[in-house]
Amino acid sequence: MKPLVSIIIAIYNSEIWLPRCLRSAISQTLEHIEIILIDDGSTDDSLSICNEFAVNDPRIRVFHQQNCGICATRQFGLDHAQGEYLIFLDSDDFVSPTIYEKLYSKAKECNADIAACDWYSVYGSSMYREGIKIQKWDSRHLLHALVQDQPTYPTVYLCRRSIFERLSVGFPNKKVSYGEDTMMMVALLNAGITSGNDELTLCHVSEPLYYYDRTINPGSLMKMSRKEMTFTRLNLWSEIGAEIHSDTAKKALYNRLVYYLFASVLNNFYSADEFQEQYASWLPDIKQYASGGIKKRIVCQAIEGKISIPLKSKCMVIPILLQEKWVQFNRKYKALPVPSELAAL
Repeated sequence: MKPLVSIIIAIYNSEIWLPRCLRSAISQTLEHIEIILIDDGSTDDSLSICNEFAVNDPRIRVFHQQNCGICATRQFGLDHAQGEYLIFLDSDDFVSPTIYEKLYSKAKECNADIAACDWYSVYGSSMYREGIKIQKWDSRHLLHALVQDQPTYPTVYLCRRSIFERLSVGFPNKKVSYGEDTMMMVALLNAGITSGNDELTLCHVSEPLYYYDRTINPGSLMKMSRKEMTFTRLNLWSEIGAEIHSDTAKKALYNRLVYYLFASVLNNFYSADEFQEQYASWLPDIKQYASGGIKKRIVCQAIEGKISIPLKSKCMVIPILLQEKWVQFNRKYKALPVPSELAAL
C-alpha cells in the first residue's frame, strides 16, 4: 500500500535538534506514512542520526546529496514523495502526534487539495498560538493573506501531491536564504487561480498542531539584524510580485512593500541617493496600489528625494511605533508554557 502522507524533512547541520524532530515524526497516530530525510551535505553528525533512526523504522527513507540549498533539497523531496498527500517538516521544529491524522482526515472529509492548521511559536520554555486569519478558506483569500505577509509556513499545509504536477509548480530554481516556502505557496495558489478552471480547494483544522521553534537555529531570520531582515523581506516580496497579476493581491503586496520600505527609511538603512536609485522603479505601482497613510506618503517622498525623515516626520510615526510595541506586549501576555510531554521529546 502506498503511503497516505509523505513527510519531507530537509536537513543541514541539524544534529542538536534533529533527534527531537524525528521522535515527533515517528510518533504519529496516522498509519501508512513515509518520512523522507534529505541530508543536504551536512558536515556534522546529521546523516548518522538519520541512518540510526532509519534502521529501526522502515517508514524512513534517507537521501544524501552535496550541498544544494533549501530550494533544491525540498524539490528533491517533492520529486521522490509517493504519498497521496505531502507535507514539509523543518528539522529544528516538532509536531503534535495527531497533526497528520487530523490534517489528512479533514482533507478527505472536504475533498480538499490543501488542508492547513494553526501552530505554536516556541521561545525557549514559552510559546504562543498563531495562525492565518482569513474570512474564508479558499485560494483567493489565502493568496491575499500570504501577500500581506501574514505568518505562514509550508509545514502547516498538507498538499495533495498531484497538484504540483498538474499545475507545473515547484520550489524556485535558485538559492534563497528565506521565503522559498512562501514563494512556492504563492505560485501554487496563483497557478490554480489563473488557470481558469483549476482553483485549488482548501480546508482548515482550527487547532495548533505544529511547534515552530524560533530560538535555536542561529541562521534563521529571527537571528538576523533588523537591517538584514528588512532587506531579505524586500527582496523576497519584490520577486513574488513578478508572479502576481490580481489587482487585489497587488494592493496587499504593495502595502507590505511600503511597510518594509518605511522601516528602511526610518532606520536609515540607506542613504537618500541609494534609496532613490534602488526603488525609483517601484514608485508608480506604490502610488497606484498601496493604501494611503503616513507610511505611504513618507516612502513616496523619500523615493522622490523630498525628505530624509526629519524630526517632524519621526513625530508623525510615534503612533505607529506604539502600535508595534503593543503587539509585542500582547504576544508576551498570551504566552503559554510548552507542555512537559513535548518539551521532553
